[in-house]
Amino acid sequence: MQSQPELPGEAPAIEDFYIGKYEVTQEEWTKVMGSNPSAFKGNNLPVDSVSWYDSIEYCNRRSEKEGLIPYYKIEKQNPDPENICDHDDIRWTVTTVEGANGYRLPTEAEWTYAAGGGIKKSGVYI
Repeated sequence: MQSQPELPGEAPAIEDFYIGKYEVTQEEWTKVMGSNPSAFKGNNLPVDSVSWYDSIEYCNRRSEKEGLIPYYKIEKQNPDPENICDHDDIRWTVTTVEGANGYRLPTEAEWTYAAGGGIKKSGVYI
């Protein structure tokens, strides 16, 4: 399915995607990353205290463990010149890998669609 251009007031086209039913638990995170950064400990609790960069690194490592092609190309030694956030100490350059089948974070539109139960009403995903 090809994405269609957005019209004013219309939701973007969303291609089929998979999304986890539950948040990543601390136990799952530890198995992949080797440590648990969470402030509120509990194996079955969602992992917390992680950044966007931590999350994409988790996606890549989990992909590799499962024999999938990692979705993100992460260049830790190459700072992102477009990241001008004063509150962001990590500024790796991150791009996506065309044709990758690994884990990735959902887009804002995918997240909204999934959080609303996968329902589209009046041109808007809810």
